[in-house]
Amino acid sequence: MSLNAEQRAAVRYLDGPLLVLAGAGSGKTRVITAKIAHLLQSGYQARQVAAITFTNKAAREMRDRVGKLVSGEAAQALTICTFHALGLKILRAEAGAAGLRAGFSILDPDDAEAIFAELLVTTERARIRAAQAQVSLWKNALLGPDEALAKAASEEQVLSARAYRSYEDTLRAYQAVDFDDLIRLPAELLLRHAGAQERWRSRLAYLLVDEYQDTNLTQYQLLRLLTQPLARFTVVGDDDQAIYAWRGASAENLARLTQDHPELKVIKLEQNYRSSLRILRSANALNSHNPKVFEKALWSELGLGDRITVLASADDEAEAERIALALLAHKFEHRGRFGDYAILYRGNHQARVLETALRAHNVPYAISGGSSFFDRAEIKALLDTPDPRTRLGTRDRAMLHLTYAGGLRVSELVTLQLGDFPDRSLSTMHIMGKGRRERVLPLWKETQIALRAWLAIRPQVEVTEIFLNANGQPMTRDGFAFRLAEHVKTAATKQPSILGKRVTPHVLRHSCAMHTLAATGDIRKVALWLGHASIQSTETYLRADPEEKLQILAAHGAPAIKPGRFKPPSDALITMLTDVRRRA
Repeated sequence: MSLNAEQRAAVRYLDGPLLVLAGAGSGKTRVITAKIAHLLQSGYQARQVAAITFTNKAAREMRDRVGKLVSGEAAQALTICTFHALGLKILRAEAGAAGLRAGFSILDPDDAEAIFAELLVTTERARIRAAQAQVSLWKNALLGPDEALAKAASEEQVLSARAYRSYEDTLRAYQAVDFDDLIRLPAELLLRHAGAQERWRSRLAYLLVDEYQDTNLTQYQLLRLLTQPLARFTVVGDDDQAIYAWRGASAENLARLTQDHPELKVIKLEQNYRSSLRILRSANALNSHNPKVFEKALWSELGLGDRITVLASADDEAEAERIALALLAHKFEHRGRFGDYAILYRGNHQARVLETALRAHNVPYAISGGSSFFDRAEIKALLDTPDPRTRLGTRDRAMLHLTYAGGLRVSELVTLQLGDFPDRSLSTMHIMGKGRRERVLPLWKETQIALRAWLAIRPQVEVTEIFLNANGQPMTRDGFAFRLAEHVKTAATKQPSILGKRVTPHVLRHSCAMHTLAATGDIRKVALWLGHASIQSTETYLRADPEEKLQILAAHGAPAIKPGRFKPPSDALITMLTDVRRRA
């Protein structure tokens, strides 16, 4: 692997705590992956090395890149995960010491919202979410309910602090934790339980942390407790890229490093491999106004680059029109392809006016990161991918069928209980949805077959969740996302168009919604099927591309498990939907 001098120094430094101050585009992921390989070459055991990221996607990409540098066995033994996944691993192993039963549940944010609604005795969503956010900030600052109440500076904060106490009592009664607890509870456990702390220090002999500037106080404490007193860690961060203060992240953690570790080594990665000098000089000028612990100045060997132009428009529609015309003019002048152009915007709410302008000028486009869905052929390829001859394949086929057929949120899928199918024929499914809204849906015969096959071989364990992971524990959201991604890769060999789409578990829900809308033409039926509380939540599907809707309408039908064909159940709702489609 080719590294510059600073990158090599960061990779090879093992004599104490290290901060790699990595500017944007400076090759920080290359440094982390190369350092993992160097640690293994230097005598560290793969099972004792952990790399912590902030997203599951980043963790998967890092594992893929490390897999090209070390043996397959070593790559599998490494811990490469998010802070939350590491915290969950600690809690599962130390459940008793943390005051939890081994099979404790992880509370979905939607369920947490419903609990806060009950505690605050209100249905005002803004107020509920404000209280949730405030409690989350307190947890991330390691403040308990009593401390939060003492620090409350307004009437709303007082009410939130009181709800915090009741919320914690409810979690304990349910033997559940929320996402913030996945980091807070392990930190508190290691602080008060010397035995657990020693066990995990010996298990994780060296830690690497990506995007360190986005850590909050709880994450910093967890890192400190796992690495003291030897301080064998490398953190990679950049205070100029700190954007998550609103959710508790603190760039002050950079300063805490220098205070807690006077021997801290700092290596700056300032060479940028992504941008031209003009862009970097402008970024340096803007960043010079930011308060910071360490100074740095990005530079590049990619040349001066084009001049940066700032244009003002009368309103968003005028801006979108200007963008569309400028794109067409540039394409004509340089004989380019539409695929050569990209439009960046700050928030998804800005996409619609841009789409309108592009369509008006017949500019083809694809939204990256927005709502996506599979067409009929892609759904069939995906549902046919899991191997029914294996236990995991049988389970995955049932999960995919249920998610698509019911338009399930992933939180609804992983919390499905054995008692949610009231009759032996499995013809209907009871769902406890967002905000504790209930709905009962009929199931296609093929979905019943897939589910029945899984239940026949499901391990007989104490947990009541239908879908279990390989260890006999309840399937998690991340676990389902991982399995879906694996099956998408396989399905793409038969249906290459899948590769061009952003795939998340929610895509199956979107697909169900779009296919139902295309078949019925009635947005109310989509809302009924998905369990939306308000029709406004469903109207997003009306804005999907009309041509794609027509393609779906032509191909729409029930997914089949080969060699069978779909026969709709006799439920009144399904009969109504079928009649509407036939009339269309």
